[in-house]
Formats: sequence, structure tokens, C-alpha cells
Amino acid sequence: MLVSAFILGLAYLLLSLTTGLWQMYLFYGLVVAVGLSTMDVVLLSTVARWFTRRRGMMTGIVKVGTGAGMLVFPLAAHALISDFGWRTAYLILGALAMAVMVGFAWFMRRDPRSMGLLPDGVPATPASRAAPAGADFSLKQARRTRQFYMLCAVNMLTYFCTTTIIIHIDPHAQDIGISATEAATLIATIGGVSIVGRLIMGSFGDRLGEKRGLGLCLIIFAAALASLQFLDQLWMLFIFA
Repeated sequence: MLVSAFILGLAYLLLSLTTGLWQMYLFYGLVVAVGLSTMDVVLLSTVARWFTRRRGMMTGIVKVGTGAGMLVFPLAAHALISDFGWRTAYLILGALAMAVMVGFAWFMRRDPRSMGLLPDGVPATPASRAAPAGADFSLKQARRTRQFYMLCAVNMLTYFCTTTIIIHIDPHAQDIGISATEAATLIATIGGVSIVGRLIMGSFGDRLGEKRGLGLCLIIFAAALASLQFLDQLWMLFIFA
């Protein structure tokens, strides 16, 4: 978390100094990507160690942060750019991200055993405290399973579609005559509605299984993408979002 915070803050500082397209590719496409790459990995693996019975719901609560960021930051960035220019906006957002991430990193604990606990807050016994966490299924064993590669493929394809929407929905809306401010609210809407969706699907996964929850989400996602070919009004795009 600390390393990610400093790399992300550095990336936004460098972006504020950008003078050429190649720098955008380097600083945003590479350095920002490195700074963000540990977020889901670090946070969700930590949640998996701390919770067993309500793991889906707790994962959903943590991922609410992603939705909240999508809700707040497109509008905040648009306002900062309008008032101070994009260079200053990069500096402000980078400093804010670094400060928040560094602050919260100090409170993180990798494993409940480090605090004398087992998952779900159960007190640890001397024997359980000595046992290594997660040793029952190694990465080497996981790489021998078909499910491992299927989940990697699903994750890759899902994020490919998600980032495509985030990148193109704003300019697409402006291309069909929608103002820049209204277009920015589309990304915010996706983030805001996803907050509710993450909580609902987290609970759904705990009750009926993550496999069913994943299938339901992917069906809805595919239907939304297909419908985008026919949407040319702002209210339609809000339904899509």
C-alpha cells in the first residue's frame, strides 16, 4: 500500500508536467498502472484472510470504495479542471490520493493472527496462531487447475470491457450532442449505482454462491453492452449507466 501510494502520487506529479503524447502513454499507461495494480490484490487478499463466513459481503463493502470513487472523482476532476486547469487538477488529485493511501496503510494488518485472532474475529489458540495462513492451497497447486485460468480470462475480459466504457462513454456522449458536464455524470452514475450493486451481490454470493452471482452479473453486463449500440439520448445512456 505504501509503495503504491508513492508511485501513484509520483505518476500524477509527472502527469502535471506532461508536454507530449508519449509522456501520457508513459506516465498514465505505465506509472499510474503500476501504482494502481496492488489495490485489488492487496485489499481483497487481506479481506479474504480476515473473513470467512461473510466474505462476499465484506468484499462488497471494500469494493464500495471503487464505486464511491467513480461517483465523486469524475465530477470533482471536471470542477478542478474548469477552475484551475488540468495540470493543477492532476497535482491536487495526486496529493490527495497519496495522503489518503499512506494514512490508511498504517492501519492495515495483513493477517488476523498478528493480532491474536482467527478469521471472523474468533480468538486464536496457541496452536492456530502458529499455523501458517492459507497453506492448504498453494499457487503452484492453483496453476494446475482449469478454474484458475478461466477466472484469469474472465477477469481480463471484464476489465477490458469496463475500462473501454469508462474511457469512451464521455466522448461518445459528447459526439451525440450531450454537454461535457452531463457526460461526466454518466461515469458518476455508474459508480453510484455500483455501490448498491456491490453490496447486493456480496450478500447474494454469501447466500447462493459466488458462481451464480458472477454469472448473473456477466449476463447483465453483456446485455448492457449490446444495448449501447441503439442508445442515442441522454436518458437512455443513464439507463445504460
